[in-house]
Amino acid sequence: MKTQFLNPTTSIGETYLKILNELSFNVWNGFLEGFYSQDVHMKRLDCFGENAMNHLKSTLLLTESTTKQSFFFNLAKVVRNLVYLGVDIRDNCQVNSFLENVIEFCEEHCDGKKMMTRLTMNFSTLSKIYQEILNILYDTDPLSMSDEYALMQDLGNKVGEFARVASGYTYF
Repeated sequence: MKTQFLNPTTSIGETYLKILNELSFNVWNGFLEGFYSQDVHMKRLDCFGENAMNHLKSTLLLTESTTKQSFFFNLAKVVRNLVYLGVDIRDNCQVNSFLENVIEFCEEHCDGKKMMTRLTMNFSTLSKIYQEILNILYDTDPLSMSDEYALMQDLGNKVGEFARVASGYTYF
């Protein structure tokens, strides 16, 4: 896992965005790895990378500088930035391929009866994974930001595993 270190001259808002960005990448990457039960080889510099940070920084600047007179104009710019951010994430974080895989899988395997049967058959496994998710959330105390990023990776991985087991998804 590659961690981005923070510049001491960075503003509080930018620091927050960088940490949020890194946490988001780790949760999403972990989710995909848990869902596919393998390393997804996502490019860190692309997924939640510089373009995403630029969209977030622009949004932060707009929200910090909004006045009563510019509220609606800045609101439109914030919405635009968030749309661009969403497009960037879809293009660079394997969201489209994930959605295509799930849609293709669900065409044959996601009717209600099959889903209920899988949930019943996998109840004990799902309970175990759910307990592991709770342990990650409540029984861990990270000592550093690197530990926090690893924890978010583990959390995403367990949530992805839960979704895979619950849906019966098999990578084809």
